[in-house]
Order: sequence, then C-alpha cells, then structure tokens
Amino acid sequence: MSCDIISGQVQSPFISSSGEINVQALCKGLDIDRAMLPGAIGVKRQTVAAYFAQEDLFIKLRKAETREFFTKLNMVYVLVQSVMGKKANKNNIIRWFHSPNKALKMKSPWDLVLEKQVDLLIKKLMDVATAAQGK
Repeated sequence: MSCDIISGQVQSPFISSSGEINVQALCKGLDIDRAMLPGAIGVKRQTVAAYFAQEDLFIKLRKAETREFFTKLNMVYVLVQSVMGKKANKNNIIRWFHSPNKALKMKSPWDLVLEKQVDLLIKKLMDVATAAQGK
C-alpha cells in the first residue's frame, strides 16, 4: 500500500478503485470480530453476517452509512500505518487500535469507533501525520 496522506493520495488494499470494500480483510487488519460490528455500525447481525458470507471479498455496500463507516475505518488504518512508518505491521496496528491512549483520554481507538467519534480519531491521526511529514 502506498500512502501520502497530506497530498490525499492513498491506496488501500481494502477499497478497490470502484469503491468496493473488503470488509473481511479490513476487520481482520484491525482485529475486529464481526460480533462487535452490529453495535458499532447500527445494523442487524444478519446484515453483518451477509458481509462475511460473500464469495467475492470486495463488496459494494448498499447503505451509505455502512459504506461511510467502513471507509472511515479504512482511513484510520491507512493513517496509523502512515504514522507508524517502518514499525507498521499487523501486530503493532492491532495493539495500537485496542490499547488505551493518553491522547485519547485513556480510551482506545476502538472505544472512539464504538462511541461514533471516528471523525475525532481521524482528525487526531491527521494532525500526527501532518507533523510527522513536516507540513
């Protein structure tokens, strides 16, 4: 994956050029169990089960809210990977995503997702990414 956050050029293995999302891989990349998703997204368990039952890994999500949720979750992943640089690997990203963080008032990034504060999380990560790239 290549990533230049500041210029807006972001390529992700979780979203295709046509906007389809690989929900399974994104959730695996952040160690999100599908049982955790209905409450976070605001959909029924059956809907989430359908995302994971798809033969094709990249799926077109119909509901705008659901598509926006996974798009923002993807942005969090991409930003964390950018900020971590060479230290970015699956284990480090997962550890960060599920660990309390001083900058987040001792909440984990996942806590903010559950509290529907993903925009705040993205803003804080953008601030760090911007500072790290010296812009």
